[in-house]
Amino acid sequence: MTENMKVFGSAISLVILLALSIWGNTQYVSGQSLSYRSPASEWIVEMRSLSSLEDQSTLADHLAESKERSSASIGRPADPFESLRFGLLEGKYAVTLAGEKISEVQFVDNPNTEGRPTAISNRSEFLKEYRKLFDLGSDPEKVDVTVRGTKTTETYRSASADGKNDVLVHITFDDLNRLISLKTETVTHMKYF
Repeated sequence: MTENMKVFGSAISLVILLALSIWGNTQYVSGQSLSYRSPASEWIVEMRSLSSLEDQSTLADHLAESKERSSASIGRPADPFESLRFGLLEGKYAVTLAGEKISEVQFVDNPNTEGRPTAISNRSEFLKEYRKLFDLGSDPEKVDVTVRGTKTTETYRSASADGKNDVLVHITFDDLNRLISLKTETVTHMKYF
């Protein structure tokens, strides 16, 4: 029985403390300053009331004119990889790298992508713009088109950046010219006799 009394007494004490805390906060919010409130909280309220839109504007102008900004506060432009992955492809694709070059791009259908792949109408221009990312050394040439149901796979060929091999790029699109996947494949040069 004494154990139950201890638990009951503790619960009653907690309820009383909670009620006093809520009552004290409502009294302060309604404008009454109570003696048990700390000076720091009153000082913050005073600071907020002294600040005007003009003061804030002056401070913002002063901070903008400051020449002593750290490098963390200065942005940098996106590199070509970031521009492709998070710009054109909108972060909707899994990108696989082979070294520093992209070997595969695959659409990931998840709730965050809203189920819509990115439309790329001119594949040749797309490959020219991002050729360094795919290890392409020259302008790509379309060598094959395969249609299977609603998907079309176009194959482009280009010399690799180092000129030692050729790179085949297989791009698969749906019937609305939206990118489903892209794969690169390194092959030896074609020999002509």
